[in-house]
Amino acid sequence: MSTPYQAKRLLNLPEFSSEQFERFRRLLQEKSGVFFDENKLNVMGAAVRERMATLELNDYNTYYRLLSEPTTTLNANNPGETPAPSSSHEMRRLVEELVVNETSFFRNREHYRALSQEVLPRLFRRKAKERRLRIWSAGCSTGQEPYSLAIAVIEALQANGQLFSSWQIEIIASDISERALQTAQAGRYRTDELRGLDDAQAQRYFRPLTAPNVATAPLDPAQIYQPGQPHTLRHRPRISYEVIPAIRNLIKFSFLNLTEPNYPPDKFSNFDLVLCENVTIYFAPETTRQVIDKLYATMNEGAFFFIGYSETLWQVSERFKLINTQDTFYYQKPFPNEIPSRYLRRQPSTGPLSAPADSARLSATEPPPGATASEILAEAIQRHRKTDPSLKLPALQRQEEKEKEKEKENKSVPDKDKPSQPTSGRKEAARSWQTQLSEGRQRMAQHDFERALTALESALQAGPHEVEVLCALAELKLKLGHYAAALELCREAILLNRLSEPAHLMTAMIFHKERRIEEAIREYKNTIYINSNAVIAYMRLADIYRDTGHQRDALREYKRALSVLEQKGPDEMIEDLSVGLLIQACRQNITRLSPRPPRQA
Repeated sequence: MSTPYQAKRLLNLPEFSSEQFERFRRLLQEKSGVFFDENKLNVMGAAVRERMATLELNDYNTYYRLLSEPTTTLNANNPGETPAPSSSHEMRRLVEELVVNETSFFRNREHYRALSQEVLPRLFRRKAKERRLRIWSAGCSTGQEPYSLAIAVIEALQANGQLFSSWQIEIIASDISERALQTAQAGRYRTDELRGLDDAQAQRYFRPLTAPNVATAPLDPAQIYQPGQPHTLRHRPRISYEVIPAIRNLIKFSFLNLTEPNYPPDKFSNFDLVLCENVTIYFAPETTRQVIDKLYATMNEGAFFFIGYSETLWQVSERFKLINTQDTFYYQKPFPNEIPSRYLRRQPSTGPLSAPADSARLSATEPPPGATASEILAEAIQRHRKTDPSLKLPALQRQEEKEKEKEKENKSVPDKDKPSQPTSGRKEAARSWQTQLSEGRQRMAQHDFERALTALESALQAGPHEVEVLCALAELKLKLGHYAAALELCREAILLNRLSEPAHLMTAMIFHKERRIEEAIREYKNTIYINSNAVIAYMRLADIYRDTGHQRDALREYKRALSVLEQKGPDEMIEDLSVGLLIQACRQNITRLSPRPPRQA
C-alpha cells in the first residue's frame, strides 16, 4: 500500500501507453502464465504504477528490467541500503496486484453439496480398503477453500458412519501468491471472513482470538471528509478466529505456479479429488489447455475435478467425463473402458463400468453431427435448468411453445402450399423488436415506466432471444423494484451470452441490494473481467470492501475507478451521474482510506 509520498510519486509517473502494456503483457505471460487482453490496459497500468511507487521508481524501463533480469540491482549506488527485490519476488508481487481472488468458506454451495452427497461417499466406498484420500486445492488463495474441504470430508465421514481417525486424509493447497499462502498457513480470520460457515461449524472448527484494540477510519459512507480536518478514529476490539489444529494438520500449503513445465511428482500426484476454481480465467487458451492436461496427469483414474462457474472445458479438453448432479456440473477422469464426452449426462461412477447394464443406464445426449446453432443453444439452456421439469426458464418455454406452434402449422398445410419465409419477413421481424426496444428505452429515460413496460414486453415477444431486450426489460424491472423478475431476465441473458456486461452488472446490483455480498462481489468482478473500464462495478465493489472493513481492497478499487474516470470529460454521464461527481466521490474515498503519515514528535 502506498504511503502519501508514494502516492504523489505515482501521480507524476509517465502515462502507461499501449506500447508499455504490450511489453509488460508479454513478460507477464512468459513468466507467470497470466494473460491480459487489450481491455486490461488500465488495470495493468494501475498495478504497475502502484508497484513502481512502492519501490520509488519513475522509469518503466528500470522496472521492466527488474522483472525480467534477475541480476538487475536498483540500489547499486547505495550498497548500504536494503537489497533490491529479486526478479521472481517482484513478479509475484505484481501478479498479486493484478490477480485478486475473492474467496470464502464453502464458496459455490452447489459444488459442496455435490461433494457431500455424491462425490465423497463414492470415494469412501472406492477407497474403503486403503482408507487414504488425497485432495488438491489448486489456487487456494487465503485458505478458505482447503479448510472448507477438510470440514466437508470430516462431516461426510460422520454422515456415512465412519470414524475420521481411521482415515488418512491429505489435502495439498497451492497458490502463486506468497502473501495469500502466509494468510492461509496462519489460519486466522476476522469475523466477517467466516461468512459461508454456519454457527455450529464456526464453534466446532474455530477458536476465538481477541487482539488488542485497533484504530480504524470511519467507514460510514454518510460521513464526508473535510480537507484540513483530522480523521475521526474509533477504537474497538479486533476479534479473529483460528482454525483448530485437527483441521490445520490435514493441510500442507505449498507455492506453485500452475504454468510451470513440471510439478514435483512427490507432492502433486495420485489425487482423488482436485479443485481448481477461478484460476484458468487468467490464462490464455493454449496455457489453459496445458495446465488442464497437467492437472489430468496428477489424478487417479475415477478422480473428480471441479472448476469455477465462469470456466469451462469446452474446446479445452475432451478427456474428462462431464457430470450433472445436485444442480451443478463437474468432471471425472474416466476409467480405462469409459468414453468421455462433453455432452454426457450421467451419475458419477464409483468404479470401472464392466456390466452392460451399467452402460445402458448411462445415456449420451450428444447433438447430431448436423446440429444447428439454435439446437446447440437449446442444449446449453437445458443444461442450466433445474432438475424439476416444471421449473423452465421463460426463454426456453417461449422457444418450445413457438416450435410447437410452428410444427402444428406445418402439419396442417400441404408441402406444396407451405409458404417460404422471405428474407424481407425476417428483416421486418428484426425491425419490430428493435423499434419496440428503442421506444422502451426512450420511455424509460423519460421515467414513463408504464409505457416503457408495454413497449419492452412487445419487444420481448417479437425477439424472445435478444440479449438487448432481456437486459432492457431487466433494467426496467430493477428500477421498479421487481428484483426477482429482473434477476431471472439477467440469468436468461447470461445463458444466451456469457459476456453480457449489463446482465452481470445488474445481477451484482441485485445481490448487493439483497445483502448477498459474496455473490455480489463475484458478479462485480465478472463485470470488470468483461470490461476493464466498468466504472460503476469498480466503485460498487469498492463500496462493499469499504463497508466490510477491507480498507486496502477498497482503496485499490477506488483508484482503478479514478484511473478510468480521469480519461473522460467531466460532463460525460455514467448511470445518470456526471463523471465530475464520480471523480469527486472517488477522491474523497481515497483520501479517507489512505494511511496518514505519522505525526512528527
